Amino acid sequence: GFFGAISGSNPATVAAIGGVTVQEMKKSGYSPAQAGAVAAASGTLGVVIPPSISMITFCQIASVSIGTMFIAGITPGVLMGLAIVAVSLSLHGRREKAETGRKITPKEAFLIFLRALPALLMPVIILGGIYGGVCTPTEAAAISCAYALAVSMFIYRRLSWRDLPAIFIKSATNTAVILFIVAVSASFSWLMTSAGAPGKITTFMLELVRNKYAIFLMMNACLLFLGCFLETQSIILLMTPILLPLALKLGLEPIPLGLIIIINTSIGMITPPMAVNLFVATGLSGASLEDVSRGITPYFLALTTLLLLFTYVPSILTFLPGLLAGR
Repeated sequence: GFFGAISGSNPATVAAIGGVTVQEMKKSGYSPAQAGAVAAASGTLGVVIPPSISMITFCQIASVSIGTMFIAGITPGVLMGLAIVAVSLSLHGRREKAETGRKITPKEAFLIFLRALPALLMPVIILGGIYGGVCTPTEAAAISCAYALAVSMFIYRRLSWRDLPAIFIKSATNTAVILFIVAVSASFSWLMTSAGAPGKITTFMLELVRNKYAIFLMMNACLLFLGCFLETQSIILLMTPILLPLALKLGLEPIPLGLIIIINTSIGMITPPMAVNLFVATGLSGASLEDVSRGITPYFLALTTLLLLFTYVPSILTFLPGLLAGR
């Protein structure tokens, strides 16, 4: 969850944190499949804990405040993290812990923390700058990039000047792919709006199903299904123009809708066939995809239950922004 505040990516969260914790879990008596399942499930927090690229994408399409979206994402992120902890404890909490080697002394732990502190300050800079009104989300992104570059080159010394051209080229390539999707999505949204498709879809759904709770259930089922096959950004860009008018008609505000879409796509990262979290976790743990998929089932059920709770009680998602706004 904390690393999700740094990366904003599910697979990156699984790879970075799972790369360390999976081996330690295996030393402590977890099977490779169990360790992989914990890592894959925990990675779902990557795009839910703010700041999140997916949240920014939704806010741009839905024309809502990015800062408010970030604040709203804290509550579901924390609850999802607690649900994963609860499932892990219920499944694995009573295992006899194996000997994992030499114990780390408090002094060593403190020194490790000091070495990690420059990297840990990244989310503080991003969120503190945005929430404190010091900078906009775009400016915070630029500041964090410059800060990460300086820390990597001059503090940790993991990068050299010779590495920068390849990094810039890769960054430009990745950004171009996203912007190409955004450009095509803008054209798609214009076409949908010009044809009056969102309104027609809304009218059709309301005529087909009168119960709004049944419609919400169908919406979640559709998003979970798409999450099995499509990438998060693609789903947000494709479905937001369609679902937003329907949600507003049913009394669901844009912020809760955005979080529901993002959580759905995040859960999709642990549902085959396009379960990127599972693929990363299997590579780290050495277990088969089938074994990790079986181990992920309790986490999937817990996260899906929370998703339905957020859908039918959206005040959970709007409580924190409303509280900070004095409502």
